[in-house]
Amino acid sequence: IDEVWSCDTATRSWTRHKIAARGPGTRAHATGVVFDGALWVFGGYVAPGSCLDTRSPNSVWRLPLDAASETLQWIEVKPNGKGPFPGAHARHTAVAYQGKMWVCGGKKSLDRYSDAGLWSFDFSTHLWCHETANLPKQAHRPGPRGDAFMWAARGGLFVYGGDRDSLTIKPPPGYPDS
Repeated sequence: IDEVWSCDTATRSWTRHKIAARGPGTRAHATGVVFDGALWVFGGYVAPGSCLDTRSPNSVWRLPLDAASETLQWIEVKPNGKGPFPGAHARHTAVAYQGKMWVCGGKKSLDRYSDAGLWSFDFSTHLWCHETANLPKQAHRPGPRGDAFMWAARGGLFVYGGDRDSLTIKPPPGYPDS
């Protein structure tokens, strides 16, 4: 769904915002983080939800949120530098921390999880960095996963949960209709 809505929590009323120009398009399983008054979006499946965004897989989209107008304007943020870049991702997790968007895990194709690599996108320089490449070879790290949670606390990043199975959701043993 290619829509942006906001909720006024004081009045419990919803507003559907007009979009001034074409943005990232319909997305599913993308991530979005808020930094410096804007929503920053990376990755995801594109309509009809069946393929990764391979047209511009390393692009990041920015949606300024501090404008008083109900009309919003997407801005495509092209990465600087010659790479490395994370490539197409979906079902990954992300958090804004220390002036960067940190991205972990997800899928690189419909049937293959990424190596749970940790990437960062610097909001000011628009450079991607493959942070996993900077870890010692023997360093412990989370295994491949999608649909996990990530947050920043106590001077670092935490990752919890997720799955490593196919896209098919299977009920646990003993669950009705299993």
